[in-house]
Amino acid sequence: MSKVIKNPTLFVDIDGTLVEYRKFSELSESILTPIQDVIDFVNNHYDNGSVVMITTARPSTYELFTKQELEKIGVKYHQLIMD
Repeated sequence: MSKVIKNPTLFVDIDGTLVEYRKFSELSESILTPIQDVIDFVNNHYDNGSVVMITTARPSTYELFTKQELEKIGVKYHQLIMD
C-alpha cells in the first residue's frame, strides 16, 4: 500500500504577517509595505499544492481594497476570510 502525502493548508494573516501592520482606519492613506520573505514562503507552498487561506480581522467593507493589495504584492491564495 502506498502512503498518501497531503499538502498542508496554510492560514495566513495579512497585517503584521504579509505586510507591515497598519491600523484599519488608516489603510487607504498609509504606505503598503510587503514582507517579501513571508510572501515568498506562502507562494512557494501554493505552487507546491498547499491550500492557502488568507485571514484578516479587516471588515468585509475593505474586501475589494484588500484583494487589490494582495494582487499588488503578488500573494497567491485560494480564499480570503474577513471579519
